[in-house]
Amino acid sequence: MSWMSRRESTKSVEKEAWAVLFVLYAVWGSVFLANRFALESFPPLLLNAVRFLGGGGILYAILRLKGIKDASPKVWAGSALIGSLLFVGGAGSLTVGQQWVASGLAAMLMATVPLWTVLFAGIWERLPNRVEWAGLVTGILGVALLNLEKGVSGNLHGVVWILGGSASWGLGSALSRRLAWLEGPMATAAQMLSGGVVLLLLSLLAGEKFSSVALGAMVVILCGVAMVFRGRERPPA
Repeated sequence: MSWMSRRESTKSVEKEAWAVLFVLYAVWGSVFLANRFALESFPPLLLNAVRFLGGGGILYAILRLKGIKDASPKVWAGSALIGSLLFVGGAGSLTVGQQWVASGLAAMLMATVPLWTVLFAGIWERLPNRVEWAGLVTGILGVALLNLEKGVSGNLHGVVWILGGSASWGLGSALSRRLAWLEGPMATAAQMLSGGVVLLLLSLLAGEKFSSVALGAMVVILCGVAMVFRGRERPPA
């Protein structure tokens, strides 16, 4: 590979890295405040059901229109497991907890997701080394410092819900790495659809209802569907 080719390759990687960071900040960074607004009109489980059924449905439809085959029964079964851990246990518990916890504290608690992920990954692989532990602790402390003046109030009930959601997301992330056959955009769509269906069923069982939807909440929901879709989309293999 020539020097110019290597330089162009490096620039391409840098652009992709910046794009990934932008999506991360837009999708993950805004979800706490977005949930706060959306909860003014939507009950927590139904809120996430709409998000993930919408995002997963859009992605699934686009993939099918492109001629990509539907996921196999094995992939659907595995996707239901991962989707339940990520979107029901993770995102669902976060939204339930945010009924009693300020957005700043919710962000700090969910910043423990990488910690849970590496702890669960250590069951099958290895625990982090000293440098990796330092990075994890630094990241969590950084989020805490950013949110100290932005409202960290909340009761124990909400904190337990959000920490449980953080652990569930970490377990789902670690487990998904072990299931290599769940890679690809169709598996991603199946995960969101499966998680959305479970959330909808739980919402019905819990008797969740809403009488009216504020314009601001509807805008947040539509943006959430779009961001979920963009954040989980992967190019076809």
